[in-house]
Amino acid sequence: MICHNYRFALAIQLAKKLIDGHIIGYEHTFIIMMATFMEGLHSGINPAPNFEDGYRNQLVIEAVERSAESRQWMDVPAISDSLLFS
Repeated sequence: MICHNYRFALAIQLAKKLIDGHIIGYEHTFIIMMATFMEGLHSGINPAPNFEDGYRNQLVIEAVERSAESRQWMDVPAISDSLLFS
């Protein structure tokens, strides 16, 4: 357990250091993503963006595509609570 907590603390520290102004490359985004995920697990807070945010964005993108094809306004469908993994 001590080893796990130590690794967790190092990942969070590294991610915060990168966010605070260091140049970040493609690979660093994964370090930040994993640190945010691990911090969420540790604190019990659901990190954002999450699956629901991604799903809502996908619905908007699909409505934009339909709108472009039909050259008309399109409604973005509502999300059913049964589709979400709450």
